[in-house]
Formats: sequence, structure tokens, C-alpha cells
Amino acid sequence: MTSDMLRRAAEFASAEPDQLTAMARYFEIFNDWKPAPLACPALYVRARDPLPGTEPAPGWSLPHAEVTVPGDHFTVLEEHARTTALAIHRWLGGRV
Repeated sequence: MTSDMLRRAAEFASAEPDQLTAMARYFEIFNDWKPAPLACPALYVRARDPLPGTEPAPGWSLPHAEVTVPGDHFTVLEEHARTTALAIHRWLGGRV
């Protein structure tokens, strides 16, 4: 995932050194993080397509609803952003 993050950052002129430094710390920050149960409904938005050379994302062990959207870890918020937003919107609409 790190190599894909760096490749994507290099494609955009807005990739500042501080952004690259923040991305490099991503794995260290979340290395030992374990999610805690929430007192509110949770939605796990799963990317349908794994990144090249990676396994699909693991399941979420805590109570949740789940929706799978087109794209990978990055493209769900890039070219598939509308589809992702609509899936979340539908879930939120069902919560009212």
C-alpha cells in the first residue's frame, strides 16, 4: 500500500514533503491500534478490489453494517467517490 500511496502522490503536483512524511507514519501510528466497540451504529465501507499484490481487507470483528463499493483502497474516494457517497447516503437514510 505504501508504494501505491507514494506513486499516487508523485502524480500530483500538490504532493508536498509534509504530506509524504505523514503518509510514511501511517503504518507506525496504527500498528498496534485495536478498535473499541462503539455505542452507535457503524458502517464498514469495503473496497471491492484489493490493491495489486495485497490480500483483501480483513473483516471487521465488531458489530457493524457493511457495504462493498467499486474500486480499491484509493479509488473508492477518487473515480468511485459518487458511488461510495451514494452507498453511505442510502445506509444513513435507512437509519432515520
